[in-house]
Amino acid sequence: MSTNSELRESSLPFSFVSASVTGRDHVRSGKNNQRSIAGLIKLTGNERFVYDAYRRLIMMYSDVVMEKGQKPIEPEEGRGIRRQLEEIMNELKAEKGYKSDMDLKVDDLKRLCDRFKETVKSVLKKPFPDDTDEQLWGGIGAVFASWNGKRAIA
Repeated sequence: MSTNSELRESSLPFSFVSASVTGRDHVRSGKNNQRSIAGLIKLTGNERFVYDAYRRLIMMYSDVVMEKGQKPIEPEEGRGIRRQLEEIMNELKAEKGYKSDMDLKVDDLKRLCDRFKETVKSVLKKPFPDDTDEQLWGGIGAVFASWNGKRAIA
C-alpha cells in the first residue's frame, strides 16, 4: 500500500489537448514531464498507456500550442507539425508491420516520443517543454490567442 506522499508523487497532473465542439482547439489541465511519467506508471501499472498518452500529448501540444498558439507558425500546405509526426508514426508502423496504433509496443512508443521531440525542435525551432509550468502557461496563452484565430473569427 502506498503512503500519502507516494500517492501524491505518483498522481501528478497529466496534460490533455482536445478539439471543442466549435472546432477550436484547446488544452485541458496542462502538466506532464518525465517525473509525472514515472509516477503515472507506478500509479497505473500500465507503461504502455502512459507512453501512448505522452506520445499523444507531444503531438497535440506541438500542434495546438506550439504551432498554432500565441505566435502562430504558418507551415507549407500539408507540412504542419501534426502531419509530420503522424508520418513518423506511420513509417514506424509500416516498418514493424503494424496495422493500428494499438499494435505499438512500449519500446516503440518511447522511440516515437524521442523522435517526436527531435522533430518538434527541428521544425518549430524550439524544444517541446518538459517544464510543467511552461506547458501550463503555453496552454493558457494558446487558449487566449485562439479567440482571435482564423477559425474563431466568423
